[in-house]
Amino acid sequence: MTYERADILQYLTNSLHAVAVETGQVETDTPEGYSDSIDNALRQLGVPETSLDAPAIADTQIIASQLWAEYFALQRYLRSLAMYVDISIDAPLTLKKRSQAFRQVEALIRANANAMEEMGVGSRGMRYVAIRTAWQWHGVPPIDEYAGTL
Repeated sequence: MTYERADILQYLTNSLHAVAVETGQVETDTPEGYSDSIDNALRQLGVPETSLDAPAIADTQIIASQLWAEYFALQRYLRSLAMYVDISIDAPLTLKKRSQAFRQVEALIRANANAMEEMGVGSRGMRYVAIRTAWQWHGVPPIDEYAGTL
């Protein structure tokens, strides 16, 4: 049995369903859904552009394809959630912290980057990039704790 785009899509749908519901994004292999995330994951694996629609994913690349697809999907969700604002009605009685979803996706990106690092997928700088990106979204200069290890 070969691992295909549909399998990556199923993985993303199973893993990120709650985030998709929260952001209102579709869970299909279309430009409105996960197609860009899947394409970018396959590019990271070295799949030629002409083979993106029907890639041959080796058994040894299944986990890498899942991690890369999840990484790119989470980055897309983070951009969507960046537009969320906290809502206060009759403060301090009612406060809806919509920014919490953003912070949770940031945590998922860091966890994904850690998993990639542990599995030897991507570069050593993935975790650093994930942490640096999260800080930049908040407008705070990042702590370069990983700068010396890159």
